[in-house]
Amino acid sequence: MALQKKVDSLTIIVQKSYKPKFGEQMEQIQRYHAKLWFAGKYENWSLADFEIHELTEVLEDIEHFQKNKKETALIKTMYPYIDSLKQSLKNRNRKRFKEHYKALTNACNVCHKNTGFEYIKIKIPEINTFRNQDF
Repeated sequence: MALQKKVDSLTIIVQKSYKPKFGEQMEQIQRYHAKLWFAGKYENWSLADFEIHELTEVLEDIEHFQKNKKETALIKTMYPYIDSLKQSLKNRNRKRFKEHYKALTNACNVCHKNTGFEYIKIKIPEINTFRNQDF
């Protein structure tokens, strides 16, 4: 009886615990996407590697926390583009970085279109809004 009460109590705690919303996680990806651009643009390869790692972590979190959303099924389509970007970072190849970054950006937009969010269009950042960070 006491064990069941403890299980019920913990079940309620888990059900009420914070779960990130899909849109919040997409905003995180958008932020890392932009920061990744500026890090690569200025050939700060260590920072670019950090930002792509952060972006990947959010994708993995989406797969964990948003299992029941149809959009989550397409997350895996992003990984080949990320792998290509990682390779360009490893090789410190600015030209290939820009090509792979553009391909990732296009893949984001294809994913948005395929999930009914075609009005959310991602692009290569033009202005650095992170004024408090040196890229």
